[in-house]
Amino acid sequence: MKIKVIGKQGCAPCKATKNKVQNILNKNDWNDKIEFEFVDVETEEGEVQKDFYEIDNIPCLVIENDEEDIVHQSEEIDNIPKSDEIKSIIKEMLGD
Repeated sequence: MKIKVIGKQGCAPCKATKNKVQNILNKNDWNDKIEFEFVDVETEEGEVQKDFYEIDNIPCLVIENDEEDIVHQSEEIDNIPKSDEIKSIIKEMLGD
């Protein structure tokens, strides 16, 4: 399983979301089960992923596993997802 935070460098909400996800993974000992990646939308790879996942607002979470991909984005730009939302999505994907 892999979690991506799609955002851009220098974006405070993107950095906060990245840190929040990393803290959740650390606190729940999920680092061995879940790969983490930050994807900058201002890079070529970031543009490709933004288009592929049809992302309108950043920061955005993308959770990938073998069965499906979940794209979690806010209706408003610069809105940081709540920790409970992130944790709930991860638990669902892990089958916990």
